[in-house]
Amino acid sequence: MREAYLAGSVGLDRYRFRGPAGRTLGQYSLAALFDRFGDYRGISRGELLAVLGSGGGAVTYGTTVTALEQGPAAVAASLDGPSGPTEAEFDLVVAADGLHSATRGLVLSPAQVATYDSGWGGWVAWAEPDADADLSEELWGAGAFVGTYPVKGSLGVIVAGPRSGAWSVGRVVLLGDAAAGFLPTAGIGAGMAMESAWVLGGLLAGAAPDGVPDVLRRYEAAQRPRVEAAQANSRQLARLMFLRGRTLSALRNTVARFVPLRAALRPIVELLQHQPRPSPARLPTA
Repeated sequence: MREAYLAGSVGLDRYRFRGPAGRTLGQYSLAALFDRFGDYRGISRGELLAVLGSGGGAVTYGTTVTALEQGPAAVAASLDGPSGPTEAEFDLVVAADGLHSATRGLVLSPAQVATYDSGWGGWVAWAEPDADADLSEELWGAGAFVGTYPVKGSLGVIVAGPRSGAWSVGRVVLLGDAAAGFLPTAGIGAGMAMESAWVLGGLLAGAAPDGVPDVLRRYEAAQRPRVEAAQANSRQLARLMFLRGRTLSALRNTVARFVPLRAALRPIVELLQHQPRPSPARLPTA
């Protein structure tokens, strides 16, 4: 399939990255770096699938695995495809259906799946190719990222930034764990929920009915930083409490003997020392 791969892709020979204002921070030759390991090329997902499917073997598109039942000698799979549902038996099933794998849910329970949320989201688009067909380029900003990556006949563009769900929509607001789920490690989740309710109540006390949506937006701007600071502290404590290795656990326990509790809970102590005063006059402008 090598020739099909070369024909459907472009060589990425240069990499450049820029700062927030667009100033070039560095440019490197990828060809010199990867020559000893093989090709480093830009190819679209559709083109890649076409290349991988060109080497022979049966490929069926538009088909979903809806059930898997394992027996001692085979796996019975229920499939839903263009011609309707069908069943088949296989010696082996390999589930390789991506990050949000539906097949994974047929094999593992949610408790068996570990996830990591970066807190960022991104959008992908295609643009017309430019003269630098061998250049991949990225801009690293403060809370922003833009990358351009050439493929055959197009330029892939990724725009990314922090993803943050709102606490309120119109006249409905989330509060407590519904807004920001807490680990129990710091014992502060219920307290922050009650504080949030107290702040929200104080801000709503003098609000007219037509001003409720604006008050909710301002409430989030005022209270969310406090809640998320306490939430971050509970997560930091969890990383210390839930160590697995014996050596690291022993080191943690030794160090903990000399660290005052106040130091471990410093972010929460600071929150308690600077309590909010909920009144419309003190409310920040969103």
